[in-house]
Amino acid sequence: MRVHWPRPPEGCRVDTMSVEVSTGDLTGSIDVLVTGHPKDGELKAVVDGGAVIVPFAGLSPEARRRLLERPDLRVYNVHANAIDVAELGLALLLALTRRVVPLDQALRDGRWERDSGMRLAGRRVLLLGYGAIGKALAIRLQALGLYMTAIRARGPFGHDQVAEVHPAHALHMLLPSADIVINTLPLVPDTEALLESYELDLLPRGALVLNLGRGETVDETALFEALQSGQVGGAGLDVWWSYDGRPCHHDFEAMDNVVFSPHRGGQVDITEDERAAAVDALLRELMRGDEPDSRVDVERGY
Repeated sequence: MRVHWPRPPEGCRVDTMSVEVSTGDLTGSIDVLVTGHPKDGELKAVVDGGAVIVPFAGLSPEARRRLLERPDLRVYNVHANAIDVAELGLALLLALTRRVVPLDQALRDGRWERDSGMRLAGRRVLLLGYGAIGKALAIRLQALGLYMTAIRARGPFGHDQVAEVHPAHALHMLLPSADIVINTLPLVPDTEALLESYELDLLPRGALVLNLGRGETVDETALFEALQSGQVGGAGLDVWWSYDGRPCHHDFEAMDNVVFSPHRGGQVDITEDERAAAVDALLRELMRGDEPDSRVDVERGY
């Protein structure tokens, strides 16, 4: 099996993998292409019925468009960063509920503010998405005493000892009882602007919103106005609506109930080691003729 990874991330040691992987320019046909951003000609080099491994979660719109042109290829994700994104979600949530950023700034300015903050234990979280990241979050949030409800596009549904899992069409039914909404969804046609003014107005006043999925899954103007009015009590954002300089089009910077993160939820000290190990494990499954459970439905985008 010939495997080619044209552009491994900096620090990703493909030479430590048990499966031989070539890098750099392509020469000849290959069985497996490892990339999240295929360039011209790279998919053409993959043999009929071959595979593409996207070495992170989700598909970019451009990658999805190109992969739709090769329906014969099997496409897989790697979820090595699920724990790291979940930990970042915890950090944003704790920063919001205990107002870490504004209280830090006040004390640096010589002001001893007495903000009561918000107790997490006993609150209800609604997870939008219950894949690798959503499950990693649910386990950690449960340990803090929160109650977990989740929606997902595909089953199984029911209670799995951690979360009460519902189909996606239950969103509007579940929002009115959610103290905290955490979004881990990919950006596909079904999820674009999933949370607009109508959905945010269904939340209890003062509910918190965290976005760890993709910026465009939440309507920017609707979120900004809900934060201004107090309908949404705070937001933690690791994903954005713009990646060309300023990350947003509204003045979120002026709000002390918004915590910013520069889309680094999945990046920690061992990220690239974990990425290489996860790709290696997936390749070994393919070599054995097994079907990895991280296959992507390109039509749906995840």
